[in-house]
Amino acid sequence: MNLNEKPIYFPGLNGLRFIAAFIVVICHVEQRKMDLGFANFFDQYFFQNAAGLGVTLFFVLSGFLITYLLLVEKKTYGKIGLKNFYIRRILRIWPLYYLIVILACFVFPHISWFDLPEMENYRDNFDFKLLMLILILPNVLHILHADVPYSGQTWSIGVEEQFYLLWPFLFQWIKKYILVLLFIIAIVVILGNGFLYVANNFFEEQDRPSSGAYKTLHFIGTYFTFFRIGSMAMGGIGACLLFFDHRWKKIFVNSFAEAAAWILLLILLVMKVRIPYVYNEVFSVIFFVIILNAGSGKSIFHFLLENRPMHYLGKISYGIYMYHAIAIVLVIKLFNKLGFSFSVTVTILLDLFVLVATILLASLSYQYFEKPFIHKKIKFQRVRSGDE
Repeated sequence: MNLNEKPIYFPGLNGLRFIAAFIVVICHVEQRKMDLGFANFFDQYFFQNAAGLGVTLFFVLSGFLITYLLLVEKKTYGKIGLKNFYIRRILRIWPLYYLIVILACFVFPHISWFDLPEMENYRDNFDFKLLMLILILPNVLHILHADVPYSGQTWSIGVEEQFYLLWPFLFQWIKKYILVLLFIIAIVVILGNGFLYVANNFFEEQDRPSSGAYKTLHFIGTYFTFFRIGSMAMGGIGACLLFFDHRWKKIFVNSFAEAAAWILLLILLVMKVRIPYVYNEVFSVIFFVIILNAGSGKSIFHFLLENRPMHYLGKISYGIYMYHAIAIVLVIKLFNKLGFSFSVTVTILLDLFVLVATILLASLSYQYFEKPFIHKKIKFQRVRSGDE
């Protein structure tokens, strides 16, 4: 049977997508409440760190899905259709990305309801900020702490777009040993992060944090901390194990391995363990195991991850991620205008309203804005996918 006769679909992955987006939303709700002076839980370790882990889960998922589809395409057609690949990515990512950029740069600053404390510095170096956003380099702004309000979440979109520039070329050039290459990338990232950690400590111990060398190393280290190519490589390794039905797959795809991954995840969060410079890579390995089991349809939480509501919420998760900053401010300011005192009960109620508002915005966007572009994307597909 030809590999592209029916859509490639991995059960449970849309559920994981929504969980990742949900974690980002609830953490950013607490952060924004703190910024606006309302009662919040942002002093808790989970809310300070879990949003980054939600994005890491997104990255591992992206690496897994894109790698698997590229493997199928190369096996079916003998090569990767680079032009079609980039057109598909543009049609799926760019419309919503640039809509958020337009709203953040040219609309919200002129509407008092969306006013935020950080908008005092909104015009500082505005031309540079706008250029970075137009070139889809919001991660550079994020590293420089120069995010434009309401577009800060787009840093991860910049990372993914830069990843997409690299990934298909690797598959086009590498004829064999792609799994070995992915392992090498993961190892190089870990070793590189370790080197940068030691180098940064050396400059700090020598009391030379203002030196040019330190600043350069610090920027490079921060860039690659946010770039997360190690996370996406871990997803790619998982895709290779499934695609080639590698013998190592049995080590990771079983109930014991998945249960161990969830338990380790819980322990690291409860014990507040943070390993410098390889923090995201450690969690990427955990998510790698969880994704492999979910994608194989053998997750111990299959009934929670694979159902119609979770499937739909995962399908609109891009919108949930992109619109949540808007929904958070709208709901917080509405509650404030209505005179609510921010008790624990009201805080939980506010979180629910934010989630509902975010899902509503994402649903409307998906149906009336994103869907036409998604339909155009289909004609550029060489491999049919129910996940991409």
